[in-house]
Amino acid sequence: MSPKTTNKGWTPERREAQRQRCLENPPSNYATGPKTASGKARASMNAFKHGGDALYKKIAMDMLRHNQEFLKSAGAFAEIELIKAMQKQATIRRRTKG
Repeated sequence: MSPKTTNKGWTPERREAQRQRCLENPPSNYATGPKTASGKARASMNAFKHGGDALYKKIAMDMLRHNQEFLKSAGAFAEIELIKAMQKQATIRRRTKG
């Protein structure tokens, strides 16, 4: 009869031996992460790429796009109103000159 296996085919003995090896020489000693500024910047975007904050990023981008459209239309409206006011002033000046 074979020994009882656990998750992924590991026996309790094998799991204990691996635990002991990890205690003696922890894998975290070798996991240092990015060292350069560009590597750190790239790693900081992992949440956006993998869904952590992707929804918030999408909402923010949609709001910015909507705001840009609003500003364009408001700017066009303001420009039209300014032209109308200038035309009105020019008409008034012509009438009052004489």
